[in-house]
Amino acid sequence: MRIQSIKIKNHFFEWEFEKILFPSNLTLLVGGSGVGKTQILRAIYDLKQIVGGESINGLEWKIEFSTITDRQFIWEGAFEVLEDERNGEEPMIRFENLVEKSKKENIVKRDVKGIYFNGQRTPKLSSSQSVLSSLREDLALQEVYDAFNKINFNDYQSSENAIFSWFTKEENEKYQTLEAIKKGLLSIRYKLVLCSDLPIFETIKGQFIDIFSHVKDIKIDTKPTFLYYTTSLDAENVNITISIKEKDVSKWIPESRMSAGMLKTFLHIAELYLATEGTVVLMD
Repeated sequence: MRIQSIKIKNHFFEWEFEKILFPSNLTLLVGGSGVGKTQILRAIYDLKQIVGGESINGLEWKIEFSTITDRQFIWEGAFEVLEDERNGEEPMIRFENLVEKSKKENIVKRDVKGIYFNGQRTPKLSSSQSVLSSLREDLALQEVYDAFNKINFNDYQSSENAIFSWFTKEENEKYQTLEAIKKGLLSIRYKLVLCSDLPIFETIKGQFIDIFSHVKDIKIDTKPTFLYYTTSLDAENVNITISIKEKDVSKWIPESRMSAGMLKTFLHIAELYLATEGTVVLMD
C-alpha cells in the first residue's frame, strides 16, 4: 500500500488536520513535542481499525492511496458524534464512498438513503461498520482490505511483553523460507528467531552496527518461561529476548540493560527488512 494523501477531522475531540501529502515512499514528520506528529500516525492507524470493523466516534476522513498492483483509490467517510460514550452505544456511519480513480465511479456509495455496492443497492449492513469491513470477502474489496491490513504501527519499548506461544514443529515448518517468514502474521521478535540462521539476519545486524559502531554483535535468545496462570513450566511458552555485545566488553548485555532507543532501532530495522511487500510502517 502507498498512501498519497490523508485528511482527518475528529468532531468529538474537536481537532483536525488539513490534507497532508506523502510524496515518496519515505516521509518524515518533523516538529516539536506536542504539535501532532503522533496524532497523524494514530489517525492513519485508526483507518486500519475501521477497515477491521471498529467504529470511531466523530471521525471523518479522506485518504488517497494505491494498492500493491498500483490501483488508485479514494476512500472517505464519517461517523456520527455521540456526546456520551459511556452507554456502550456505537456511532453510526453518516456517509462512506470508495472510488477507483481510473474508473471514476463509486465502488461503495453510502449515505442516509442507503448503501450501494458497484451500483447495486445492498441488503441491510451494519450501521456502525464500514462497508470495507462488512464486504471484505468480496473480490472487488479484497485488495483494498488487504492493503489496510498491511499498516503496522508499533512503538517498541524495552518493557514490551516478549512472551509468545511457541508454534508446533508442523507450524514452524511453514516458515522455512524468507518469503514465508515475511508473509507470516507474526511478531517481529518471532520473525527474528525464524530468520536467525538466514543471511537476512546478518544484514539486519550489520545495519544496526553501522548506527551503533560500539556494538560488536547481537543475538536472539529463546527460553521456556513460567506463566502466572500455569502451575508448572510450560515449554510451549517462550520468552524471546535480544542481547548485544559491545567492543572490549566480554559479557552480553541483555535488553533490560540496553537503552530504549537502541532496542527500538533494532526492532524497527528488522521490521523494515522482514515486512511483506506493500507494508506501511508507521514509526513514532
